[in-house]
Amino acid sequence: MLVVITSVAAESGDRRDGQFGFTIKEILAHLDVSVNYTGMNFSDPRAFLAALRAGADTLRQYQETLAARLREAPRKA
Repeated sequence: MLVVITSVAAESGDRRDGQFGFTIKEILAHLDVSVNYTGMNFSDPRAFLAALRAGADTLRQYQETLAARLREAPRKA
């Protein structure tokens, strides 16, 4: 399972002392139940932070990074 999210939080949003008080992995922890139940692998989530303020170059870079990740072969446990 690959989770891709966007957030208005800045880079500090992915820290316990950041805007939300939790890391991205902690926010998504409840998905572990489904992943374990179905036997899937949980890939590191892709988080695009500060999306609201991102310029065209940043958006393009994010798109390229995500496209490259999607082209990778699925990982096996």
